[in-house]
Amino acid sequence: MRVAFRDGDIAGLRKAYADGRKRNPFLKGTLWLIERFYPVSGMLEMAEYIDREISSSGLGDASRKTLERIRIDWESQLPEGSDEIIRSAPVIFYGNHPSMLTPFLIAAGVDRPDFRILMISYVGHLIPSLSRLILPLELPLNRPLTELLRGGLKHLLALWLVSRLHSVPQRALAKAINRRSLEAAVEHVRSGGCVAIFPAGGGRANRRWYPGIGTLVKELVKSSADRPIYLVPIREYNSTNHRVYASVSSSRAARIRRRILYRRPVRIEFAEPIRLDRLPIDPSSAHRIASWLKRHYDGLFPLPRSA
Repeated sequence: MRVAFRDGDIAGLRKAYADGRKRNPFLKGTLWLIERFYPVSGMLEMAEYIDREISSSGLGDASRKTLERIRIDWESQLPEGSDEIIRSAPVIFYGNHPSMLTPFLIAAGVDRPDFRILMISYVGHLIPSLSRLILPLELPLNRPLTELLRGGLKHLLALWLVSRLHSVPQRALAKAINRRSLEAAVEHVRSGGCVAIFPAGGGRANRRWYPGIGTLVKELVKSSADRPIYLVPIREYNSTNHRVYASVSSSRAARIRRRILYRRPVRIEFAEPIRLDRLPIDPSSAHRIASWLKRHYDGLFPLPRSA
């Protein structure tokens, strides 16, 4: 499994996992218990499907097909009169990240071939065709209390499973990788593309924002671009990773949860674009920029609804 994960071989990873469940007596029992709590098989099947679809039809179409395949109704809400900016201008999309669906919902809603995502690097091993669209970030996977508060026991178990396969670089190297990805994001937007960043890092808590988004803004403000650059706040509603787990699981309990708890469509809402050169902020401090953007963001959207 480690070799398949390292090589970005999702089909091989899925086969190795299935073989382990069948042939290794210890793994068979252990993984049976894990599957009762966390649908590893369903998650790997979904990853293999979206990997194949990205390769054949691009991220936007693959995202829509995957949402349909896992039976999640969804809707996208764009502000009136802003379609051209959102679909073609240099843009930073930013906002909450309550589920693993967030980047795929944005991609499905805007359908831009130049869409790039600041995302934890291990996702590129699980969805290899997505790796060329990811600007990789390295974050610690050994923070049990933080991750428990962020996403609950299933989220914690998912990260523990990933940590068996993915080695996070030493702190200095991880910081260098993250810095290079932010620099690449700046250049991509400056050249006319769009990037998604999730300043709180994901999960259900409405925590403080990391300064990465402030760094993007600070660097982009330093030099003029050929055309205006925009910030577009987004918010995802009615969505959690638990909803995704229920959608990919075939258990009776999951079917009941889908029927009772998860009836409302997942919604991705885009706010009015904000011109970068008109932000009323001090452009010299990434932390102050991030703080201002969070206050502005919190005033744009109502509190997230339960999913």
